[in-house]
Formats: sequence, structure tokens, C-alpha cells
Amino acid sequence: MVICGELSRMRKYISTLFIMLFLISMIGAAYTATITTQTSVNLKPEEEERQQVDNMTLIVYPDQTIELQMFHEETPAPDNATVDMLFELLKKNETYSGSAEATIIPPEEELGPFADISSPFANISSLNISSLSINGTYVDNKLVSEGAVHFLGGIPIAAYFWLNVSETEKAFRVRLEDTFLPLIMNETTGAPQQFPYEKFVMPPNVFLELIGNLTDMLNTMVENCTVNIVESSTTDGKVFVCVNVTTEADFILGEFSGLTNVTAFFNASNVMQNITINGLWEGQGNAKLQFEVFAKFDNGAPSEATLSILLTDSADRWTFTADGEFTFTNAKFFALTFLDLSLILEGNATEAFTDLSELLIKFVPPEEEPPFEDIIEFESELFEAVSAIEIREFSFQISYANGQFSAECDFEIGGNVDDALAEAKSAWLDFVAEMDPNVTEEVWYQFLDKADIKPEHVKLEMHQSTSTGLTGEIIINRIKTEAVGNATFFRFPLLFEALNDTEYAGTATLKIVGGENETHQVYLHIPEDILEPMEQTDRYAIWNVTRKDFVMAELGEILFESRQVVFPIVVAGQETEIEVVANVSGVTVTNVSYETGYTMLGATKGLKFVVSGPSGTIATVNITIPKDVVPSGAQLTVYINGEPASDAKIFETETEYIIMVTVHFSEVIIYVDFTTPVERYLFAIIGGVVVLLLIIVAASILLRKKK
Repeated sequence: MVICGELSRMRKYISTLFIMLFLISMIGAAYTATITTQTSVNLKPEEEERQQVDNMTLIVYPDQTIELQMFHEETPAPDNATVDMLFELLKKNETYSGSAEATIIPPEEELGPFADISSPFANISSLNISSLSINGTYVDNKLVSEGAVHFLGGIPIAAYFWLNVSETEKAFRVRLEDTFLPLIMNETTGAPQQFPYEKFVMPPNVFLELIGNLTDMLNTMVENCTVNIVESSTTDGKVFVCVNVTTEADFILGEFSGLTNVTAFFNASNVMQNITINGLWEGQGNAKLQFEVFAKFDNGAPSEATLSILLTDSADRWTFTADGEFTFTNAKFFALTFLDLSLILEGNATEAFTDLSELLIKFVPPEEEPPFEDIIEFESELFEAVSAIEIREFSFQISYANGQFSAECDFEIGGNVDDALAEAKSAWLDFVAEMDPNVTEEVWYQFLDKADIKPEHVKLEMHQSTSTGLTGEIIINRIKTEAVGNATFFRFPLLFEALNDTEYAGTATLKIVGGENETHQVYLHIPEDILEPMEQTDRYAIWNVTRKDFVMAELGEILFESRQVVFPIVVAGQETEIEVVANVSGVTVTNVSYETGYTMLGATKGLKFVVSGPSGTIATVNITIPKDVVPSGAQLTVYINGEPASDAKIFETETEYIIMVTVHFSEVIIYVDFTTPVERYLFAIIGGVVVLLLIIVAASILLRKKK
């Protein structure tokens, strides 16, 4: 049985082959187009011949969304890294769940800070890591993570992280325990070293002069900000400085003014014992910056430190607080031994991100153009877009040892993911266009611009080794595209124009197959002026894409037709097809059956099915029934919800009965009764006999009463 009707118009195109890889996570729904390429090409003429096999399946479903499946195999592998990767994302009931696994063994020359210190590829000026392990879980709006890093030489670091996220609060905390993290490295040897406290021996008056130099530098570097020393003194090893800070209206959050106090104590040897820096700046509205930093020194080297910051904006949109504790050691060499830092953001996280990002720009010297202003604006828009995604559960594990990296994670996300991805894509396209306005004329940009990204299932898999070569597979669905045409007939010119930029060598074939869903099937209408396929039916076609006269872009003229699916039924042990066509979209047919019933007069036959459509819609439904289903000489009667359909019109051809009837949706039961002449005559005869018998019985009763 086939259900026809207009489907809703498509809106967006997927992307070029390059963009498909970029979107490796998002496609699906209406025809099946299978692209199979097999290539044997000499990519290394001076060394060896590399064999390539590429298979691509493009599925375009009746709702004009598309799915992409790609397979690539290459022997030998293009490089000597060993890689195993798997990523999968699946949508179910408005919730996305996914997992990822990766194992990578890079070449020794690419290990960077993870290279063995004895390796010729090791960077002696960096701190090389021998092992790394981090794992964590995120449940009930709380992220708990812990990890350990070991540097060459056995330096341990145990790190603990906490994250609490809600609509009004973002809280992050990191704690390092049992830590021995070197902070100063020798520029020549790359080895850690002690704090050069002997260089920090200075008389209090020199320290006071240093603060004066710093205020001059701030006045030069920071726009719209004035820093002046209003009070200073040095008595009995104590240095006190009071600095007044004023800002203009366009400084970060507006106008600010406030005092910053610096208090430092020195011993008799002119070595600093401790220092405290605190201040309170107030601005327009409720804007406020309050801070305090304290550091204690042993023999001129920092041993303890605390940090406290409170920052609010003028409109009460957000509040940011930071608190931290630090301890250090100068035994063997200068290192961090303990850290406890918490950051809490309350209020509008998006506004805070934008405002705090702009703070960075204020510290660029005025004669230099800020090199990252556009990037900050882009990141802010991107942050706002993805903030609609809700992380419900998340677990991960990352490790490195013996030259091998591995990672695993499982996650579940919700929220308005589809809209978040669409906004993120739009922000990225706007950013790219701002960097290079000419890019908007390129096919890949136009293609991605028209793509409506709504991932339902994403799977990426890759395996590479020197022995087995490279194999990879991508499954992406779905991306909705903007087709040219209506819901029944449509084309994809931009899709094939984008694919036209792909170059093939050796032997490569393209197979386009019309797909189907529960209610519709897709048929191909190929114009005569397109290169003739090697093989062709009304549901698929195959081309050799490496032929010199093959042009991929021409396939954009192929007309795809979405027809309602024919539902088969079994009559007298044989399968046949009944077609039901409505003149409106969104109509479905279910529970099709050929029924045989029994009455006191014998057997009855008929066709029964349920037709559903948009509530309140009035539609004309055409029912086509093969004559071999109907008993010879039968009279057809149409019933809707058990009542005769008085407006039903019945036509017939040599092979079919065609019934036209008006239906009031949302859901109706249609029954077409087949009654043969014999059944009608038998019914009339038996009915007459019954009536005659009743008359005789009644007459005999009356005659008895008269006697």
C-alpha cells in the first residue's frame, strides 16, 4: 500500500566532502546513495605503490535529510604512527549518549615533552613527563576528577578537581597534594633549579622604587587607567605604599576608583619576610573589585601564599570569586608542594565570559593592535551557543605511559542540542567570513551554510599500523539539506557541486540508490544529457567516476521522486499490493488486512485498513485495488468507521478498481466490502422464504383461534 502526499520542504545542505569530514558527526534520512571507489595509484613513485580503497554511502531519505557512510583503506599506512580510535554518538528520546576510545603510539620524534630525556628528540629545556593518569565522573551537576603526573626523575603530582554547575552557579576547584612540581627551569640544561633568593635581597627603599616603576609601566600599558602613589613610607623594615587607581568609562566594566595597599616586611639582612597586597575598587552601580594577596618568604624564597578575589559587574549580572592556598619548597630546587584553588561564578556565565575576556585586551600596549580581539568575540558567541547543552552524566579516563596515549569516556547530554549546534555553526561561519570575506563565494562555505545540523547517530572508527595499513569508517546521520524542488520531487545540486572538488585516481565508481522509510520510497529520474551510467534501474545507477568525461556536478540535475510505499497483503495465499493515495501530506496507512467473515448466509470478504492524517484535515483518498483481489462480479461498498460512505465514487479499468472517497481526519477505519451477485440473490431468496414462512405461521395461528 502506498501513501502519497507532500512532505515538508527541505531547508539546508550538508557540506562538501571536506565539510562532511569536518561535520563527521551529523547526517541522515531519505534516499540511499552508495558511492564506492576503489583506487590503485602510485602515491610514492620512488618508493612503493600504495593501494587505496574508498567506499562512500550517501543516504537521502524521503524527508530530504541525508546520511553519510564512508570507508577508507590504504596499504601501506601513510606514516608510522599506530592509532586506534572509536567515537559514537546516539540520540534517543531527546537525549544524546556517546562514548569514545583512543589509543595512540606516535613516532618518537613527535612525543615532544613526553620523549625520553635520553632520546635525541627530547627537548632539554622542557620538563619531560614519564606518565600521566587522570579520571573523573560528572553526576548530579558535580564533576569529581583526580589524576597524577610523574616527570622523569620521579617527581609526583596528585591533582584533584571539583566542578559544580547549575543555572546560576559555576564552581571549580583544583587541589594538588603530595606534589613536587618544579617551577623554575634552567634555560641551558632544562633541569629544575632553586629559587635565586640571593638576587632578591634588596633594601626597603629599593623595593619602594620598584613599585614606582611598576606604576609608571601600568600607566603606559593599560588604556583608560591612571595609577598614582598617594602615600608611601619605610620604617623599621616595613614598607607601606598606597596606590590610587582610577579608570574611565570604557574600561572593562565602566568607571572605577579605589585604593591598593602594599605592605612588606624585611629582616635586618634586607630579605623580604612577607608581603600583603589588598585593595577595594568601586565603580558604577554595584561594580566592585576586592582582592588580597599574601605571601610568606623563608630565606628570600616564597614558602606560603594565599589569594582572595571578589569581582562583580555594575548590573548585578554576575559575581566572580577566587580563593587559593599555595605552599612551596626550596629543597633541592624550587617547587610547588601544595595548591588549593577554587573559582566560583554566580549569575550569567555568558556575560561574565565576555567581560572577563575583554580584560585581556586592556593589557595590550596602546600602540599595538590587539591581535586576538576577534577571537575573543568569536569564543564568546561560541560559549553562548553551547551553553544550552546540558551535561547529564560524564566519565573519563586519560593515561600515558611508555610512549602510548590512551583515553576513554562515556557521556550523556541533553538540552537544546540541535539549536546549540546550529548557533555554534553560524558563529563559526560568521567568524570565518569576517577573517576572509571572499570565502562566502566558495562552494564548501555555501554548502555548510545551508546545512541544518541535527545529529542522530555518529560513529567514527580508525585503525592504523605499519603492518595492516590504514582503515577508517565514518557513519554520520543526520544533516537536513535544502533541496531544490518540493516535497515529492527534489534535487541536490549544491551537494554534487561540492563533491565535484574531490579527485579520484585508478578505478572509482559511484552508485546512487533510492532509499526508503516506512511510508515512502525514492526513485531516480536521470536526464538524458548526463553521462550514461554503467548500470541503471529506476531505483539505482552506477557510474565510473574516473572517466575523463565524468563530471560529478552534473549529477545535481538528477530528480529524486518520493513515492508512497506499497504495502503488500496476502489474498488466497498470494501476495498482492493495494495502493492508497491522499491529496494532503502527513497521511499514513496501517493495519492493512484482507478479511474473511461469516454470517448465517455464508462467507463475506473485504479489505480493511486504518488511515491517519493531520487532525481537522479533510482529504480525498484514492484507493486502487487489483481486480484479482475482488471476487468475480462483486459489488463494492465503502464504509468509514462502520457507516456507509455515501459520497464514495467507484471506477474500474481492465485490471483495477479505483475508489475515491472523502475522509475527515485524524484517524478513520475504512472497510471495502465485496458482495457477489450470488450472495445478493441468495440473500433475497432466503429473505423471501423467511417472510413467506412467517406469513404461513401467522395465518395458521389465526385459523386456530377462529375454530
